[in-house]
Amino acid sequence: MPHRSQIQLSLMFACFAGLVGGCFEDVPDSNDPDTDGESSGDGDGDPTGDGDGDPTGDGDPTGDGDPTGDGDGDPTEGPLCESGYSCVPDPGPAWSGPFAVQDAQSGCGDIYPDEVDSLIADVQADGSSCECECGSPNVQCSTSMNAIGYAANNCVNGQGQQAIAQNQCYNTFSASHAVSLGNASSSCAAGSVSENLPEPTFATSVVTCGGFEPGPDACEVGALCLPDPDANAQGGICWSSDGDVACPAGYPDKTVLFTGFEDTRDCPNSCSCSASGATCTVSITGYASDNCVSAQGSVSTDSGSQVCAAVSNVVQSIRPGNVTVKNAGMCTPGAANLSGEVTTTGAVTVCCSG
Repeated sequence: MPHRSQIQLSLMFACFAGLVGGCFEDVPDSNDPDTDGESSGDGDGDPTGDGDGDPTGDGDPTGDGDPTGDGDGDPTEGPLCESGYSCVPDPGPAWSGPFAVQDAQSGCGDIYPDEVDSLIADVQADGSSCECECGSPNVQCSTSMNAIGYAANNCVNGQGQQAIAQNQCYNTFSASHAVSLGNASSSCAAGSVSENLPEPTFATSVVTCGGFEPGPDACEVGALCLPDPDANAQGGICWSSDGDVACPAGYPDKTVLFTGFEDTRDCPNSCSCSASGATCTVSITGYASDNCVSAQGSVSTDSGSQVCAAVSNVVQSIRPGNVTVKNAGMCTPGAANLSGEVTTTGAVTVCCSG
């Protein structure tokens, strides 16, 4: 019978030679009496033997579905911008904001509650005008009159004339006589100007609103987590910069607005008025005797014309009365041109996310 040492040596040789399988047994470890629930023997407390410290084998040692442990259930990302917030590009220090743009009448909303600035555009100054207003004309009546003698009745075949004054009795010397009256003149004082300069209005009038509650800083580098404006805000999240400049990336909606306006409209202090249509008149009384005795009736003549006052020698004398204004005419207003205009000032470029 072979010796025990010879048998062990033969088995070892056979194992090394690949002739015998399962030559080695798992000798119980005095420090691991097979009570640690691990059959792999890798010493990591992981019976799956994958070395990840996860006895469940699902890659999530916490069992909450989030192996990153950040509590958002997303195994690939950190905390996200909350609902009601958006990650938008940071436009840089040259831009003011962020803010929401609201109609000026409605004012700021709940999310961006604080009014920052008032902005306008599309100025309108309709109905602006200057009107010249004139007074009454000043009429100058001529008192220059002539008694004109005629060889025949009804003022036919004139023979000569002689000046005659107001209320002067003139004894006729011919078959018939006429009386002429000189032209009237009139003038107008400088007119006054009435201004109609209504307050300018603006087709666009908005307010910018701030005072928002910032969201969690959970956007990628170069982006900001900002609250979405109220539903009636114009253009989303907005920023502004002075002047008319290009918008930064991520803010395609550009509007150029203005902080105020300048009103240079003016009317002249006075205007010219021109007179026309003035007429004066005089009444001439005829008498049956010399020296204006026994009145026979009267006729009138206007400035710039004459009348046959004694149609026959039945009238022996005539006397004109006082020259009076028959028609003062009118003062026609001249031009009163409006100067200047309403222009917007303080251009501001507003760029919004849309």
